[in-house]
Amino acid sequence: MKKIKVSENLTKLAKIFNLPLYITGGYVRNSLLGYPAYDIDICSEIVPQKVAELLFGTPYKIASSINSLGTLKIICGGEIYEYTTLRKDIYGKGGQHRPQR
Repeated sequence: MKKIKVSENLTKLAKIFNLPLYITGGYVRNSLLGYPAYDIDICSEIVPQKVAELLFGTPYKIASSINSLGTLKIICGGEIYEYTTLRKDIYGKGGQHRPQR
């Protein structure tokens, strides 16, 4: 089984969360296929407001958030993580997107 390389910053971030933190999306795919992997998408059950509380006073900074989608951009060192609370996405007519938690 192929393992995905995870940075020390991401490992430390995962330890701050009191629930599992998952790496998702293209980073996983590219890592498994042996392609360069840069865009790091992560998710957990923790809502953005609680993530902000957990990260307060740490080296991890929130650069932006989209409350309607439950997403955050977290930065540490030279790494950027796109964080999303676990959710179910619903797509309506015309591709209109509406997340549900």
